[in-house]
Amino acid sequence: MRKHNKKDILAHAMRYLNGSLPIMTENNHKIILNEKLGFKTIGVNFAPASRSVRFGGVNMCKDASPLCIGGCLQHSGHNVYSKSDFARIARTVAFTMEPTTFVDRLRKEIDRFIKRTRKKGLEPSVRINLLSDATTLAWNMAREFSNVQFVDYTKEILGVEKLMDYGSVPSNLSWGISLSETNWKEWRRVMDRGMYWGAVVIDAKKGSAIPQSFDGLDCIDGDLSDARWLTPPGSVAVLRIKGTKEAKRIARKGFAIPKEDHRWTY
Repeated sequence: MRKHNKKDILAHAMRYLNGSLPIMTENNHKIILNEKLGFKTIGVNFAPASRSVRFGGVNMCKDASPLCIGGCLQHSGHNVYSKSDFARIARTVAFTMEPTTFVDRLRKEIDRFIKRTRKKGLEPSVRINLLSDATTLAWNMAREFSNVQFVDYTKEILGVEKLMDYGSVPSNLSWGISLSETNWKEWRRVMDRGMYWGAVVIDAKKGSAIPQSFDGLDCIDGDLSDARWLTPPGSVAVLRIKGTKEAKRIARKGFAIPKEDHRWTY
């Protein structure tokens, strides 16, 4: 992957802010799978973790674990291309530079997407964080567009628990609690509350059968679509390991759960 120039990043960021480039995308392999279920999904591709910081961005995954960062989906599929990385960084820099303008653009794009999608006879849905974990932004957008389904994965467990306690999580926001090598106790505590679904990466090949349960929690195949609001609360979406050879090597140090792990039941 070639090195990016900060001046070029800033220029590209301004194109997101002035509306000459769309902030959101419908062209993501995972969200496209939702169409077979009658849903059309749009999302935002921010640069994950601290990838954008040296260009003027911010950490978009403040609770990401070291192995989550190393095995991130930014190292998978089209995400690995330099052009895609450049766009994610510029988008994140735009959000950091002028958050009010950015959110206003985001709001307009969501509104147009909703109208366009319903005209086609599909139900619109939104995923604010395709690779990032900006929970506050997802929460705010879901509150504003209360008649549309939102979905997101998060490791910001303490923040989500506070929202649960105050009863302020929007009913149209389906949150998945992601397991990492550092948050087992917190993850299990939230899952025991039965309000949300969990997400667990398994070290298994593409197309292989998934286990029936994980630590007593029912499992579903999380690779079949991204329509996670259809996943029953208290169950686990199992995601097979993905990415480059190096990303998989890192993930196997503790982020991706071996299929022989005692918590799986087949």
